[in-house]
Amino acid sequence: LDSEDVDFIANRASSEDANYPNIAMGSMLLREKLFIHAPVNARGATTGAAVAVCNQSGLILPSDTDPEAIEQICAVMGGGLAANAKSRARTSQVAVMVDPAASLYTTAANWLSPLLVNDSLEQMCAVGTTFDVYGMSDLFHSKFPDRKVTLFLETFYLSEAERRRVDARYKRSGKTSIWLWPLGIIGEEGISLENGSQVTGQKLRIETTEVNLRARVAEANDPCTWGMHIGSSIGIDQPASPSITINDKVSTRLGANSDNKTNFAVRRSEHWTSVAVATAGLPSSVLRNIIKDAGCHLFVARPEEGRLIQADARTVAVTSVRGGTVTISLPGPHEVRDGWTGTPLTRETSDISVRLNPGQVALFEIRAIPKPRKESVPKDAGE
Repeated sequence: LDSEDVDFIANRASSEDANYPNIAMGSMLLREKLFIHAPVNARGATTGAAVAVCNQSGLILPSDTDPEAIEQICAVMGGGLAANAKSRARTSQVAVMVDPAASLYTTAANWLSPLLVNDSLEQMCAVGTTFDVYGMSDLFHSKFPDRKVTLFLETFYLSEAERRRVDARYKRSGKTSIWLWPLGIIGEEGISLENGSQVTGQKLRIETTEVNLRARVAEANDPCTWGMHIGSSIGIDQPASPSITINDKVSTRLGANSDNKTNFAVRRSEHWTSVAVATAGLPSSVLRNIIKDAGCHLFVARPEEGRLIQADARTVAVTSVRGGTVTISLPGPHEVRDGWTGTPLTRETSDISVRLNPGQVALFEIRAIPKPRKESVPKDAGE
């Protein structure tokens, strides 16, 4: 991506109803490279168009796409929304970090990598908030943005420079970090629990024997586990070695493995929060709890109604899996137009409700209404 010879990348969607680009979109935007999104087939054209619009991407449509759909999509992408591209700043409050080289550090890459990355991104789409995907090397980019929550996927290896960067970026300003197995336990000198303890801020223990990665909830009254029952399980039902347990007295024990050793815990300090999850396949319900507790905005609070495709400062798109009414919560009062037709819907609202058929995509153009300025009163003014 850093090569001057690369101007754009075109890539096919991962599935017909994929709600996110099959690329580290945050990395593309940092480098001001154009991404061109290609739906799998004509049935995914509308969803693909919404993905492209909300991610400021290009679009390649299949040759058998319905002509009326092509005409509508061209009008949207070449009309007002395209003209407003400069004002459509990213509003994501969550960053998802991936490592393209992660599969080099495990013999279980055939099943583990898709679970850690693909499944986690699918779960993030069901959370109801916006997120951007970055590569680990982006931590050193001069324009890498601050985010309230950062989810670290497949973080097997971290160099000493990356560990220092993590300390500087995430252990301050009320930020929350979520670390999935294997919690960064590999460094220049090999596997060491000190490596994982440094980045997570929690004391870890490495178990060399193969232990099931599944975690059973041990605390249901913590914000991270709201709505869950003690004994309910999260993560993959799969043995792995090495397994990791958390042995930190100042952390809150949230879950345990089959040996009743802590493998899911949160440490809340004065300036930052660290969630250590020594398993793979964290469900959207837990992710939503953590993200909501960190103060992030949820556009879709009820995932059973629909799923957020993406949003920025000027657009928001949702889809419904089963069909029905989907309610979108906006971060403050906005003027709203139908993104497909340009029809004005309301001059001021903080909520949008739309009824959709299964698989149907709603696209809205939004414009934030500025707060009225408070008139200042001179100190020497009389009654």
